[in-house]
Amino acid sequence: MKTLVMPKHKPGPMENGGDGCHARFGNKGMCPGIETAEWLNGLGDDDALYGHSTRITNGDVRRNWLKNSDHIKRVSAERA
Repeated sequence: MKTLVMPKHKPGPMENGGDGCHARFGNKGMCPGIETAEWLNGLGDDDALYGHSTRITNGDVRRNWLKNSDHIKRVSAERA
C-alpha cells in the first residue's frame, strides 16, 4: 500500500496568503506543497525502507510530513 498526498492549497501562481498559503513569497507564487506532494508520491510503498535506512520506512516519512506540514493532505492509500 502507498499513501498518496496532494497540496492543500491551489497550485498558483497566486498572491501570498490568497488562499491561506503564506509560503508563496519567494517561491514564485507557488505553494510548496506541490513539490512536496510530488516527492512524497514518488517514494515507494509505505512499508518499504526509506533510502538506505534500516529503520525508517517511506510510510514513516509520509506520516511525518503530513503531521508537520500545513501544505499537504492525505488523499488515499492505494496499491502501488
